[in-house]
Amino acid sequence: MSFVVFKLGGSLLDLVDLPQRLEVLQAEHREALPVYVVGGGVAADVVRGWDRRFAMSPDVSHRLAVHSMSLTARLVHGLLPKSRLVHSLERLRQVGQVLIASMTLPPAPCILDVAHDVLQAEAQHLLPASWDVTSDAIATWIALRLGAEELVFLKSTDRPPGVPDWNELARKGLIDPHTPQLLASAEGLAVRWVNLRTHVMR
Repeated sequence: MSFVVFKLGGSLLDLVDLPQRLEVLQAEHREALPVYVVGGGVAADVVRGWDRRFAMSPDVSHRLAVHSMSLTARLVHGLLPKSRLVHSLERLRQVGQVLIASMTLPPAPCILDVAHDVLQAEAQHLLPASWDVTSDAIATWIALRLGAEELVFLKSTDRPPGVPDWNELARKGLIDPHTPQLLASAEGLAVRWVNLRTHVMR
């Protein structure tokens, strides 16, 4: 059982038909286990506001932002009745092994609450604890740790034509600054960009 990691941008959580759009995407990966890493969206924006107002330390503000992703993960789990909410990479691998043994296809998606693994990685200095690391970088890091076959960035906008370089996308503010560093060492990982707002309508 291979993994495909979908980074679901928090800005997409206002789509009324989000579950239906995700089902269409999942149908394109029927033999891979879909894993969703959900951005913090407006919950993370609240943390950014607190950060500006109270001048919190980077460690505190970033930890709160990571926990905001736990909230949105639970939201998406509630929107996808057949999904599993998984709290660690270790548990996610166990789920994959069970599905391999049972040959259950297509597999039900897993929604990963990243807080445990990300905060542990930051404590071990495997990821920086800063606003340079958003859900884009976290999803990329998860995909690399899983050995996923594909990482799909689900965004609210199209990828600009003629801008193939991830560093340039980071300079334009379309991904965070740490993601290009992770992708530079991503051998064997296919990476795709999907504008979910228009994808289903094509």
